Amino acid sequence: MFASLSVTVPVMVALFGYLDYYHGRRSIDWQELGGMTMVWALIGGGVELSLFSSRIFHVEIRWATWPPLVMLPIPLLQTVALKVAGCLLALFPVLAYLGLGALLDPQNFFAAL
Repeated sequence: MFASLSVTVPVMVALFGYLDYYHGRRSIDWQELGGMTMVWALIGGGVELSLFSSRIFHVEIRWATWPPLVMLPIPLLQTVALKVAGCLLALFPVLAYLGLGALLDPQNFFAAL
């Protein structure tokens, strides 16, 4: 849904790294790059999670597939749980970038969270 978090985070980190390097101190260390990666992954994950939560049943209502979905022989709570699990599975890039940032800057991992 979101413009691919796997592309957005590296672009934002590269942009701010470029701005910091050429218009700032002229040096970037791995810890600073890891901190930027973790912060941008959390921002992008928050945006993506809000989009997922607002659209979890929007498609069914819009395409008029809600009545057949409710009539399935499985409980509605299980249907909701499966849809939420699918949305959480799509947040794998957030976890990957958080892990990459934690590898680059392990001292500030909990501060970033």
